[in-house]
Amino acid sequence: MRHRPGVQKTRLAALSLLLALTLTGCALRGQDTRAEELKKHYVNLTSYRAEVDFLADYGTYVYQYEAALTGTADGGSLCITRPEHIAGITCTWSGGEGGVQYGDISLETGSLSPDGLSPADAIPVVLDALARGVLRSAGDESLDGEEVLRLELTNPSLPEGEETVTVWLARAGGELRRGEIAWQGETVIRCDFRDFQYTYSDTEPETEG
Repeated sequence: MRHRPGVQKTRLAALSLLLALTLTGCALRGQDTRAEELKKHYVNLTSYRAEVDFLADYGTYVYQYEAALTGTADGGSLCITRPEHIAGITCTWSGGEGGVQYGDISLETGSLSPDGLSPADAIPVVLDALARGVLRSAGDESLDGEEVLRLELTNPSLPEGEETVTVWLARAGGELRRGEIAWQGETVIRCDFRDFQYTYSDTEPETEG
């Protein structure tokens, strides 16, 4: 039996589409698997340190900070390095107390969302989302010339859908490269991490990037 050319082309197109969808599905499953693997690093986080650039967007004005970050499984601290007029101010937090505490001078610049989110809350929120948040999506991207994995997560401390935490992790080692917190679809805080180093309990002592 002879097949008409038009029918053959249609079948080939359908098979090509099916193959493309299958390959795409496999790639997406691979990204999700790697994302879940990297999330486990932060579930078992034991220590971390980095230099962090913060950008807090209030809509009508923007605040920018630079800070030195250090922490352990029990909590962490940020020491402001720029701008110079507030350099030296330290913010600390403890998982046991569940809040952010300030030094003698307040870094508070106002709430970025109705739940009271402030710039000093950003690091605990990002780390908590990595450890306990629900993974909504994951995908490969390039950030400043580096191959990274983007994870979109829920904030586990709020009703799902109110606040989204997106992080960019080095694909090879899982080091934090960037974190963004969005309130109802609008990004209100961005953190860019430099020289992020961390340890976690179930693998090699330290990963650097």
